[in-house]
Amino acid sequence: MNTLPPVPTDQNHVPDRAIKIIAHIEVGANPVGVVLHPNGQLAYVANAGANSVSVIDTTTQQVTRTITGLRHPWYLAIHPDGSHLYVGSNGPGGSSEAVSIVDLNDHSLVGTLADNQRPHGLATNLEGSILYVACQRPGFVGAYSTTAPYPQLATIEMDAAVNLALSHDGTRLYAIDNLNPGHLVVIDTASHQAISRHGMAEQAEDLACDPHRPRVYLSNQTGHTVSIVDTRDYSHSRTLNVEASPHAIAFNPVRDEAYVALYNNRLAVIDTRHEQVSATAPGFSDPRGLAVTADGSRAYVSNYNGRHLWVVAL
Repeated sequence: MNTLPPVPTDQNHVPDRAIKIIAHIEVGANPVGVVLHPNGQLAYVANAGANSVSVIDTTTQQVTRTITGLRHPWYLAIHPDGSHLYVGSNGPGGSSEAVSIVDLNDHSLVGTLADNQRPHGLATNLEGSILYVACQRPGFVGAYSTTAPYPQLATIEMDAAVNLALSHDGTRLYAIDNLNPGHLVVIDTASHQAISRHGMAEQAEDLACDPHRPRVYLSNQTGHTVSIVDTRDYSHSRTLNVEASPHAIAFNPVRDEAYVALYNNRLAVIDTRHEQVSATAPGFSDPRGLAVTADGSRAYVSNYNGRHLWVVAL
């Protein structure tokens, strides 16, 4: 087991950054996960408290449809061709713990998988033929066919899998395995085998891959930090202080920036070239989910303790 020692970074004097919130979109109660359609014309937000997913036109910034029939939806992933939406439900008290499959041609529910497995993070492979599901209980990452009847193809054992990110070349799947304190697990997508585990100083909630350089970023909920891991050899980790518990993390596809939703009602802005927090943006209220458009011009940020989505000009 390789342990990555944190390298503290002094972030005591991070300036505020003025950002422009260009729209407040009313959705359902307790919105959490946010994903964008590959064509950029639609956004989807999981409304955990309303048992629904809102569909948003990104041109008009209006809700055009509400997908119902779900139970406490939290995590979202979309097929690379935009044909299907995958909704991870993680209900209170164990209610309706499964991944629902939504046909986006008519927005009908066409199937489920990972029943009673407490699904958390979701990710597809580049071709869209496999959906990976981080199942916290009993503890594994499942690889499922995205073709009906959605059989399980492989099981990668974990202790408490909570979230996933696919490398940009599709050859590696990175998984957070949280168990006192936690590990970054590297999975080979060809063999569906865990090929290495790397101990982390904190328990992470989310992770994402830098589109510009070989790095994976992890938001550490227990430590108010973000860890940066070099994925070439996993021998170096830098830890950035971000003032409060971080939730979702997302990269700007065209700019050297990443954004982190913080419990203290701010977004942290990370300069990914210099690997430091460059600013924090105030003006939010319990931001939780986060997605950035392909042109890097806007972010969609969910307001968990309310019922709206912010649209932010970046």
